[in-house]
Amino acid sequence: MTQIEGLREQVRAALDRARALECDPNWSRLLEAGVWSAAQCVAHLSQSSDMMLPPLEEAVHSAGTGPGPYRLNWKERLLIWYMEPPYRLKVKTRGGFTPQPAEPEHILMDFEQRQHRLEELLNVAEGKALDLVRITSPFSANVSYSAWAGLMLLQAHQRRHLWQAGQILSRLRI
Repeated sequence: MTQIEGLREQVRAALDRARALECDPNWSRLLEAGVWSAAQCVAHLSQSSDMMLPPLEEAVHSAGTGPGPYRLNWKERLLIWYMEPPYRLKVKTRGGFTPQPAEPEHILMDFEQRQHRLEELLNVAEGKALDLVRITSPFSANVSYSAWAGLMLLQAHQRRHLWQAGQILSRLRI
């Protein structure tokens, strides 16, 4: 399995996890004031994808050939490790990334659309030198990383918030 195929599997697993969460009757129920619902966690992932996908698409299309293996520098590995669940440190989401009110039935559909767009991007990325082209983080102008790291970060971020959504739903069942 290539690294791109492995990432493609992660994209599909995230979509499967979101679909399973959406089946829970407490999908859009708030645990308490100031805590997102499971649906809001998934809505946040769609918003984050909307910010990450354009620079990633530009980087992938501009990358030269070079099938890998893709490498991460120590800063990229640290950032991905930090993003993985469970939380090591909770960080308040900035205003532009706080989930906006949405119909719960549309949230999963929006997430599915972003995941399909990401899969299409991975199809184009096959055989590209993704670790040699850099992007500036859409979340902090002071941070840059390779397109490969950006793709890995996006998946780690999805795992983080899908884990968070699962934790919320399990607490609601008590």
